[in-house]
Amino acid sequence: IMPFLDDISPSAIKIGSCNTIFRKNGKLYGTNTDADGFSKALLDFLGRKNLKGMKISIIGAGGAAKAVAYGVHALRGKACIFNRSLEKAKKLASAYGFKFASLDISSSNLLSKYSDLIIQTTPIGMLPEPDKDPIPFYSFKGHEILYDIIYEPSETKVMKRARDAGCRVSNGFSMLVHQGALQFEFFTGMQYP
Repeated sequence: IMPFLDDISPSAIKIGSCNTIFRKNGKLYGTNTDADGFSKALLDFLGRKNLKGMKISIIGAGGAAKAVAYGVHALRGKACIFNRSLEKAKKLASAYGFKFASLDISSSNLLSKYSDLIIQTTPIGMLPEPDKDPIPFYSFKGHEILYDIIYEPSETKVMKRARDAGCRVSNGFSMLVHQGALQFEFFTGMQYP
């Protein structure tokens, strides 16, 4: 839809996706609320102002991962993109100066090095296949923080494994709420109640 809009936010251009369209001064304006919704939710969960000094794993390189990578970069985190398609991981990583690796057991050591925060962006673990795990080869040690953008089910298999190992975990419901609040404000021009 982006070619049909009058104006597009810089974030939507960089992410390559527009999920919100509204009228602004009589023109159609497009933006993407994924990165801002994710960033606000993540910082609330972490109790931090940014991600400086954190080594972060981003699991996946699809549409959601693009918004997450944009947010992680804006928050000054250092990340490694892990994906089944190494070419997609490389393409996304190169946009932000991140590292990249394949999403399999051969990358276990690298995942361990980037495990201050693990952000799961794939649909693996969503209904109707909640028994799937995007990183079954990884053994949580208990120091990792896991943010899974999936919110249905409220606890995915990878979240349960991380929690059982003593990790702090969160699902993506807070991201959805923050995205919705931003969209409400764009659509109505009013503060979200």
